[in-house]
Amino acid sequence: MLSKTFTMKSIFSQRSLLEISIKQRIDKLSTFYVIVEEIFQQAISDGFTFLSIQNKHIFNYIKIPLVEDNCDPFGRLLIATALAEDAVIISADEKLFKYPGLVKML
Repeated sequence: MLSKTFTMKSIFSQRSLLEISIKQRIDKLSTFYVIVEEIFQQAISDGFTFLSIQNKHIFNYIKIPLVEDNCDPFGRLLIATALAEDAVIISADEKLFKYPGLVKML
């Protein structure tokens, strides 16, 4: 049996940093004390590539359907970004799994 070896690029989205910052500001992450600058620096130190929000991500946003129980614009932008980048999303957010077949999820 042949095995296919491939390398996955580890990226993190500017969108995620924005969402963390907003949720900290409105006190929805009261037990998460790490500031976004530290998250950014640690991710870079760990070999992640920073992915800023790009026009192609915004252009793909229209392709993401509105699904029941998920009006979160941040989640849909994450999916649009993954779609544009052909990336796999790793998330514990169960609402992101409501888009089967659109992007790969772990």
